[in-house]
Amino acid sequence: MKHSYLTATAIAALGLSGQLSAHAQETSAEKARHLEVVTVTTQKQQQALIDVPINVSVADQALIDLLAADDFEDLGNFVPGLQVQAQSLNAPSYSLRGVVSDGGTPRVAMFQNGVAIGNVGFATNLAIYDMERVEVVKGPQATLFGQGALVGGVNFIQNRASLSGNSGKASIEGGDYSFVRAEGHYNYVINDTLALRVAGQLKNMDGYVPNTANSPDLMGQDTLALRTALHWEPSPQLRADLFVNYQDDDSTGTQFTSGFFEVNGKVDPYGATAMNVNDDQVRSKLGNDRELFYVTANVEYDLNDDWSLTSL
Repeated sequence: MKHSYLTATAIAALGLSGQLSAHAQETSAEKARHLEVVTVTTQKQQQALIDVPINVSVADQALIDLLAADDFEDLGNFVPGLQVQAQSLNAPSYSLRGVVSDGGTPRVAMFQNGVAIGNVGFATNLAIYDMERVEVVKGPQATLFGQGALVGGVNFIQNRASLSGNSGKASIEGGDYSFVRAEGHYNYVINDTLALRVAGQLKNMDGYVPNTANSPDLMGQDTLALRTALHWEPSPQLRADLFVNYQDDDSTGTQFTSGFFEVNGKVDPYGATAMNVNDDQVRSKLGNDRELFYVTANVEYDLNDDWSLTSL
């Protein structure tokens, strides 16, 4: 996040100054502090975050793992001014800088690798694994992202296949309510100009909110996400990336809090309400079943050191 990096920079600078005063006899190479330069593409070009004159929050995969954020709703808890409520896969609620993005007209522009991914329901439960970074730009940003960016814009940037060498990683974890999450990736260099990267995530958890109807407990998750990335670089001037994404979600329904009082006289809107439910009233289980499949491509050609062409 921008403010976090600025704070860390200031603290590191003070610490470095103190070291030079106390240990002037030691070489600067021995005590040098290397501060990471955060690169973003918020303004449609690669820039250092500190040089971008707008409010941007950035999280790379290392920070996402540190925060244990499973999806964008979890990550939104750590972005200043952003609140995400995934009431269901198709009925999300965004609040950025106090402006709510409910209703038929989207006010938050959603992108993946620079390509628009449609309505906000598409990205609410988007599996954020094997990501290079996630950029959240606080709006209004209609100039950069179009008329749908009254509140702001979000860009999910996936890791590309790399020509730097073969590498991979896998992990698995478990928790309460039979929670299991397994994910991994592998990067394979086919030849000097072509590389392939495959990644996947499997997440499953039983519902933890009791359901009085004849359906499984609410807030359960069952997600399978797969991704393939292909990178082609025939020359230093030409680069092309192809991304193939698949995601299958099967949840057991979302908990809602009623804003009405019980007719029997209780005035606590968060208290229990007696229900008369039988099998005839509920004919099918609650839940959401969603399947996503999409392909995106990014082609870049450098005309010279200052100009380049990009096709999405």
